[in-house]
Order: sequence, then structure tokens, then C-alpha cells
Amino acid sequence: MSLSDVINELLVLIHHPRAGSYEIGDETRSCVNCGHEYQGNFCPACGQKATAGRITWTTVRSGVMDVWGLGSRSLVRSLWNLIVRPGSFISDYINGKWQVSFPPVKMLVIVAISLYFIGRLIYPEFWNDLFDEEKAESAASGAVGFIDNVVYWIVSHPEWALLFLLSSLIVPTWFVFRHAPRNTLHTLPQGFFIQVFLCVQFYLWLFVLSAIFRLCGAGLELAFTISFAVMLPVMVYVDYKSLFGYGWWGTLWRLVVSFQLAYMILAVLIFTSVICDRLVLGGDLSIPMLFVRLLCVVAFIVLYIFVIDMINRRTWRTAGRLKALKYPLIMLGVMLVLVVIGELVAPGSISKLLTLFYFG
Repeated sequence: MSLSDVINELLVLIHHPRAGSYEIGDETRSCVNCGHEYQGNFCPACGQKATAGRITWTTVRSGVMDVWGLGSRSLVRSLWNLIVRPGSFISDYINGKWQVSFPPVKMLVIVAISLYFIGRLIYPEFWNDLFDEEKAESAASGAVGFIDNVVYWIVSHPEWALLFLLSSLIVPTWFVFRHAPRNTLHTLPQGFFIQVFLCVQFYLWLFVLSAIFRLCGAGLELAFTISFAVMLPVMVYVDYKSLFGYGWWGTLWRLVVSFQLAYMILAVLIFTSVICDRLVLGGDLSIPMLFVRLLCVVAFIVLYIFVIDMINRRTWRTAGRLKALKYPLIMLGVMLVLVVIGELVAPGSISKLLTLFYFG
């Protein structure tokens, strides 16, 4: 195969001339595998391709690529689409056009592993320090040792760590964006694949940014800081605008609400774990008071959800203001009762808790 043939094949992988359409053969074939006669590209009896026949070097190449999961849909074209048209590309996949994309989870693992090895070449001193197993094994005990082990696991499994981080947006995204102009009433499993694609896209941009910083002589720590603090929110913002069809402002405030809900859910989980510790170890507050605190926080979250849903759907236009405010007012009353009970038992504890809970 000449150099021009290789270049042409790569161009076909990136810009497929017939992406989204397929030629179906009309001649009658006899399946080499089962002998069934049919028309089309695949045998309807056993599923074997019509092109299956003599083994050639192309067959050898496909067999080797299949070991790494690269033998079917184009990985190169999928990565290219995640860069140039991520919102439309993700929308196509979650709406059933699976053949347009390389398998997302497999793509995430391949990209993350590739990024790790490339990162070892670009920033060997940084990665060698992070992946020093002897240093990780000799970490301090207690809370410090636990944090060290968590950090070591994150840098050792970046594909899953980032996926766990973005997975906290699955439920908030489903709640806030389920009435969007595009992909209306999308499901939680679809939300999972949305976050998988976002992970892959983030790693692609992280690689580009790290390479630029390396050429400029900057450290990888700065590239990581900018990537997570600036690039990740901007990337999610742009993708969500294209994916769900809201305007710039509509996407912005809904995305802020999604991040707030994700933070609240995480805070409730942490607070619940604290209550479990108090149940075992004891503490300065009684067990009933701890549950009053937890119920007050949950009531605050439910009140917040009702208010956001009312604003998001503009229910007062169809149901009227009184009906639109019905559930928010009920939850506000429940929360006020819990606050009064908590303040009578331990003055200042509930108001301080809610302030810390919302403003972090």
C-alpha cells in the first residue's frame, strides 16, 4: 500500500463521504457460512457479511484491530466529530444512530489509556511523581492516607474518575433539561452516554492543551488547572446548548442549576455519612436532632427543585400563579416547621447548617 493510499484511507475515515447512508446490494448471494440465499450486505440467517470470502491482508488487519476494538466503526471519525460537532454527534447516538459512533465506553478507555502513555512522553517528570507506587503505599494513615489513596486511584484510573465526576450531572441534567426543545424527555441511560462522550471530548482537549503548554515551556499542573476550572465548564456549556436547543442564556442558567443540584446531592450523601458516624461514635447532638437537620436539608432541596421546575416549565402560563406555587409553598411550610423545631432544640444550628449547605 502506497503513501497516497494510506492518506486517502485516513481521509475517508475522517470525512466519510456517505456518513449516515448505506448502499444495499440488490444481487442475490449465497452465504459462504450457512448457504442461505439473500439480497443485501449481510446474511439474514447467520449475520455474516456479504464480503466474507477469501482471507486477505485486509482480513488480517481487521482481525488484529478487532483485538483492540478498532475493527468496526471508525474511532478516528468519532473523535473528529466530537471535536467539530459534538452536540449533533451525541444527539445522533442517544437517538438510536449507533452506527455513526465508535462504542462510547470502549472509546473512553482507549482515549484515556492513550493519553496516559502520551502524557508520560510529554511530561515524564510529572507522571513519574504521580505514579510512584512506593510513595503511595507508604502514605500516612488515617484521613491523610485515605486522601492520598483516593488521589492515587484518580490518576491511575483517569477515565473512570472523570466519568464518576460527570455522572453526578446525570440526574440534574435529566431533571432540568427534560423539557428542552431538542432531545425532550431524554432518559437517565441516555444521560449516562452523554457524560461518557463528554469525558472523551474533555480528554481530547486536555491532550491538545497539554501539548500547547509543553511547547510554551509551562508545567502540566497549570494545564490541569485551566482544563478543569475553565475548559470543562465551557465545553459542557457549548455541548449542552447544541444538544438541547436552548439559547445561550437559557442553557447557562439551567447548567448552573444542574451543577448546584449535583452539589446538593453530594452534600446530602456526605451529611448522611456524618449521621451514620454519629450513630456509631456519638456526638454533641442527639440522634433526633441529627435527623431533623437531615430532613430540613432534604426539604430545602425539594423546595429548590419545585421552584426551578416552575420557572423552567413556566407553569403559571397554563395553570395560573396559584396552582404553579402550590407545591413550592407546601414545601416551604414544611421546611419552616423543621427550622422552628430545630431552632427550639439547638438555637442557631439549622440556620447555620443551611447557610453552609447552600453557600459551601
